[in-house]
Amino acid sequence: MSKAMNNAGREDPLVFETLNVRKEGAILFVGISAPPMNLLGPELVRDLVSLNQHAEADDAVKVLVFKSADSDYFISHVDVTRIKQNREAAAKLDGDASIGQVLRHLSARRSRRQYSKLRQRRCDHK
Repeated sequence: MSKAMNNAGREDPLVFETLNVRKEGAILFVGISAPPMNLLGPELVRDLVSLNQHAEADDAVKVLVFKSADSDYFISHVDVTRIKQNREAAAKLDGDASIGQVLRHLSARRSRRQYSKLRQRRCDHK
């Protein structure tokens, strides 16, 4: 993955492989795009760790809003074929190799609010 460069010639920290991020004031809007069905694999874990580190370093960020780029899945499940790589990526946040800790950090730090935009799905029962 190549990082985008900003106008000052430095890497843009809001460019990720599996996340599309845009900042509007104190809000980071995060689109999760990890095809084919948003598996929580090492690439997504690594990007969530980096996103958390960026958000923590930016005192202006107060809210994270997550949305899935896949209309059928938010994050379908953990890619169990890559558990070792997932744990290695998760450990880069605070030494804890828990994916759950990565998700907890995203919502718990500095009383930040985290929202997930979930599309309501209508089921017709016959």
